[in-house]
Amino acid sequence: MKVPRDLSGAQLIKVLCRDWGYRQVHQEGSHVILQTETPGH
Repeated sequence: MKVPRDLSGAQLIKVLCRDWGYRQVHQEGSHVILQTETPGH
């Protein structure tokens, strides 16, 4: 997936969690780990 350049990291995480079924599992500093139950994402 190509990420638009006018989208911040926080906005991208919000969209992935809201629309694509991801959830934020862990964050350490600026590194965020996302997880999904759907295979192939």
